[in-house]
Amino acid sequence: MEVGAEKVHVRNERLWKLGLFYLAISLVLLAVSIGRWPVLPLMNVFIALAFLILASRFRAVRITCEGETLLLVPDHSTSTLVVRRPGREVLSREFFPLFEEKELETPCGTLRVKATPHRFGKVELIVMAGEKEVRLP
Repeated sequence: MEVGAEKVHVRNERLWKLGLFYLAISLVLLAVSIGRWPVLPLMNVFIALAFLILASRFRAVRITCEGETLLLVPDHSTSTLVVRRPGREVLSREFFPLFEEKELETPCGTLRVKATPHRFGKVELIVMAGEKEVRLP
């Protein structure tokens, strides 16, 4: 079975909704204070846009095999790897491998995942699917 893996960007739904909510409130406050001092509400609009930009910059690994597409999404806040289908169906949730290489069973076969710790708590994930190796900083 031929397995392909590539690095993609996905959108964090929770951060996206927070950014939209913050943008809506900021635009209302900007409209209310248009005649007075609009510097602070205008700054809030730029902060909300930064939330929206950050929400769409999350990295994941797309794994494809014989008509099946899976996403391997690292969640650095809880140190878990989430294997899911693109339609939001979560297949499994595993913790980052701390010291050794970990094997994850998926419908596309076995994936090998290795975590390399760096300074200041940063972790680089190396995902090996078949002969393909993808690094996620």
